Amino acid sequence: MLPYILTLCANFSFALGSVAYTRYSRVLGDLWMNKFKALIALIGFSTVLIIKGECHFPMQNTIWLLLLSGALGLGIGDTFLLKSFMVIGSGRTLVLFGFQPIILGTLSFFILGQSLGEGKLIGIFFCIACVLVLSLEGKKTTGRWQLKGIVFAFFGMLLDAVGLILTRYAFDLDDSLTITQSNIIRIFGAFAIYFLLSMQKKRSKFVSGFSSLPKNDKFIVTLASTLGTFISLSLYLKAIQIGNLAAISGVSITGPVFSSIFECIHYRKLPSKYLIGALGLFCVGMFFVFGFYQKI
Repeated sequence: MLPYILTLCANFSFALGSVAYTRYSRVLGDLWMNKFKALIALIGFSTVLIIKGECHFPMQNTIWLLLLSGALGLGIGDTFLLKSFMVIGSGRTLVLFGFQPIILGTLSFFILGQSLGEGKLIGIFFCIACVLVLSLEGKKTTGRWQLKGIVFAFFGMLLDAVGLILTRYAFDLDDSLTITQSNIIRIFGAFAIYFLLSMQKKRSKFVSGFSSLPKNDKFIVTLASTLGTFISLSLYLKAIQIGNLAAISGVSITGPVFSSIFECIHYRKLPSKYLIGALGLFCVGMFFVFGFYQKI
């Protein structure tokens, strides 16, 4: 039960933060937002490490796994995630992100030769239908098919999944590895990616970007980064450490619902019929993916 509660709370925290991520990514850029939330998380985890006095140094293989996990999941994956936030919004992005179990099942089928299962095959149909509904909304709203945002979401989802698998493997290799240590190492892996991306810019606007924000916005973006990255990662990786990945993925379907609700509250508008339709298709798809129909 504990892993499910941790996952639920992690999704709630991330959904709260994702609304602010969308807003400030559009103002200062997705790279700035990724750097800032990673920095806040690093400060938080480092403080916890000092308070708890954790002095165990992970094995070299574990460190490399976590660095790779951070680079792929938090670095490149979150870059695609925030780009998708900017294009189609956090609620719609996380609806697509919720189909991650299908992607994992499909990759396992082609790479590992594992059975895909009847439920996941049906879920793929609803995933495609969900994509078509969200694309149609973009066509009706802007006159263009919003395929770019959807592609960004799926790339982010894929890389995030790979990062989670590598992190779980690191926990299996080193029993003494803690959540705090793993998150710090993963964040350094993400910073390596942000450094490479920053080299493409003529000058860094990280400090000046934060200084340019009004006092109230500085507080909001810091709080959102604390909730959406530091607290969310702490809870989610703990769930991954002690729980079953497939079952945790099942509880993660609450993320799109939370995010869609918070997005509507933030912008003070009712959800569109397309978003409601996409959420409906998503829920039906997950109904088959996790075999709930077999229990009725």
